[in-house]
Amino acid sequence: MLWKSLPIILILIVIATSLFTIALAEAKGPEVITEDNWRVYFKPQGPWVEKLVIKLLPNPKDEALAVERGEVDITSWHIPIDLARKLKEENFTVVATPSYFYYALYFNLRKWPLNDIYFRRAIAHLVDKDRIVRDILKGAGVPIDTFVPPIFGEWVNRKVKRYEYSPELAIKCLEEGGYRYSKERGTWIGPNGREVPRLYILAPSNDPIKVEVAKLIAREARRIGLPIYVKEVDFNTLLQLIDPSVARFDMFILGRHPGYTLDYLYQSFHSSQDRAHGWNWAGVKDPELDRWLEKILLARSRDEVMMAVHKVQEILAEKLPGIPLYVRILYSVARKGWRYLVAEPGFGVTGSIPLGGWTYLMARSEKFKVLRLSLPTSRISSLNPLVTISGYDWYVLGRIYDPLIAINPFTLELMPWIAVKWSTEKWSRGIIVTIHIAKNITWHDGTPLTAHDVAYTYKLLKLSSIWAPKVKYVVKTEVVDNYTVRIYLNTSSYWALYWIGYVPVLPKHIWEKVEDPLTYPNDRPVGSGPYIFKSYEPEKKIVVLLANKKYFKYPKVLKIRTAEEVGVGMRNVLHYIVIASIVVVAVGIALWRLRRHHEH
Repeated sequence: MLWKSLPIILILIVIATSLFTIALAEAKGPEVITEDNWRVYFKPQGPWVEKLVIKLLPNPKDEALAVERGEVDITSWHIPIDLARKLKEENFTVVATPSYFYYALYFNLRKWPLNDIYFRRAIAHLVDKDRIVRDILKGAGVPIDTFVPPIFGEWVNRKVKRYEYSPELAIKCLEEGGYRYSKERGTWIGPNGREVPRLYILAPSNDPIKVEVAKLIAREARRIGLPIYVKEVDFNTLLQLIDPSVARFDMFILGRHPGYTLDYLYQSFHSSQDRAHGWNWAGVKDPELDRWLEKILLARSRDEVMMAVHKVQEILAEKLPGIPLYVRILYSVARKGWRYLVAEPGFGVTGSIPLGGWTYLMARSEKFKVLRLSLPTSRISSLNPLVTISGYDWYVLGRIYDPLIAINPFTLELMPWIAVKWSTEKWSRGIIVTIHIAKNITWHDGTPLTAHDVAYTYKLLKLSSIWAPKVKYVVKTEVVDNYTVRIYLNTSSYWALYWIGYVPVLPKHIWEKVEDPLTYPNDRPVGSGPYIFKSYEPEKKIVVLLANKKYFKYPKVLKIRTAEEVGVGMRNVLHYIVIASIVVVAVGIALWRLRRHHEH
């Protein structure tokens, strides 16, 4: 009679095997570390690959094709929603996240008529944000009215002045400002008697979405007689044109990465940042705004900072140095076969900049030893960490240089890294931060990393217009011993530890020999991070980084898992075995009863 039970026995074996396979897969670790499971799996250690290859593919569609063909493993977060959906159907891993990046149209306030608030308000009424999200972003975005993106939650001032889409209101703003439309000349005449000149919106050619948004705004402007057109330019060229020391633009559309702290508002709009390599692209100069921006920097409590942040948003909505447009839902795509991809809130598995990017540290695979990333840019503009503001450059530099203190991407709390611990105390002018650094870190050339490097780093960063706002309150540094440094700050700001901690540590023995750090090409960068620079071939559009096997977080055994992960995996295995056993017993009892029934 055993042969009659054979089909049932086979079914039970298949069920038990399937459940056991699922359990083993879970025990290996997740494909993606998310806000739901990070407390178990986010244990930074790596790198787990031999090499990181970064391919520069200017068009996001080319990125999607490259991952589909198996030429890259992870794309940037620029993948269009339709391609992301297609790849998900083809069994690729697709991660979606609301962005930290916000996108805006900026005006050049240094030239007429863009320095006229009535003209800027007219443009604001010509921007149909709902249509942008619906038709251009295909629903993968959210319209915004402030320069603080929604992911910051309660920091967003939801009561700022809004400009509804209305060509009629745009015309009314122009007329209230003293402009009149001349049918004879076919253009608008300003209150100064001059014709409104032909104006251009610059848009980065590597991002078709920004180009389409610019074209939509320009078309709306021409409908009411304003001669506004679009000019597509290379991303790196755009960065050069909008630098405050050059300012050769009328308007442009660009995304801005605010980082994890709200002090980016100071960098973006304070009058002191209207300088070479500064971030005040629009050229804003407003004393009241400056005062509130300074309060964001100097306030000691969270409540004081929040009040200042809300006030700054209110002023910006009135003054209109630019028009906040939207935040995108970011889609990044990864090939199957990778685990421990870290989906950072606001950035996805591609990771944050300048010093985030946990995926490249933690990603591992049983199949692949080389991790290949694509970026939507035509070139790396600079490898000098003191001067580059390009996010794409930092996807390279952020793998080479490590921060003194890291930031947990899921909680935004400070996390020990090069600095293993720190303490603060008051002094007459602010606070003293005593930092103890790890004793087992070396630079890529084998030189030990010491407190002397940390102290020298602040001296270098003060030369940089990018980093100077973060370290300008450092009065002096004092090396206590090779692994302890005291930093004297003339502030007690709420952000102080973030400023001095989340910065790249640079090697003193290399940079002290450089005559001019701001013009130094740094084409063979030496850091202490998880990857060592090997090559950048502009003609092939490829960057190659090698795993730093002497990295202080390098796993001693490349198959290692934390005890907690193993425990979770084994609990899952036991869980499924119990389920399978219950099923076997239940079916066995049912068969026994059925047999007894037939016997009687």
